[in-house]
Amino acid sequence: MAGAAIGELRRLSGLTWDQLARVFSVSRRSLHFWASGKPLASNNEEHLHRVLAVVRKIDSGAASENRSALLGVREELGGAGGDLLA
Repeated sequence: MAGAAIGELRRLSGLTWDQLARVFSVSRRSLHFWASGKPLASNNEEHLHRVLAVVRKIDSGAASENRSALLGVREELGGAGGDLLA
């Protein structure tokens, strides 16, 4: 279920609603709708599960460390790292 996946992604990644919305190129409101169980397009659902798989793989056990790792990639790539999850 997408709502549970978004909840897990937010919990593991430590990213804000705004940051996650940018990962999916949607509004924060759309992300909230998905989290509450509203349907999402199949391409967004596939993207959600790919992103969640990446975050699970880098999970250090602490959301703050995971967030730093995800955002650190962006800084190392000159600001483009956010595109890795997108």
